[in-house]
Amino acid sequence: MLGDLFDQVELVNADLLNAESLMNAAEGCEYIVHTASPFPLVEPKDENELIKPAVDGTMAVMEAARKHKVKRVVITSSVASIFDSENMKEKFDE
Repeated sequence: MLGDLFDQVELVNADLLNAESLMNAAEGCEYIVHTASPFPLVEPKDENELIKPAVDGTMAVMEAARKHKVKRVVITSSVASIFDSENMKEKFDE
């Protein structure tokens, strides 16, 4: 089923830290799947190095969606929400 629709998907590159690039990327879209979030390889000393760009980027995506009258936005969580390098599991599930 999804295979038939995949040809209709357009992937657009934008900078999570640049609201204007997100606004430009949303122009003409009916739907947005927002998958970007900071994911450093080393844990930052200040958690806001992750939180601020994630929140600001998501807010910019939502503002762009509102401005361009996007029908639906899907926001995915980062793998960082379940990743714990000290207590690695073989499998993760909901």
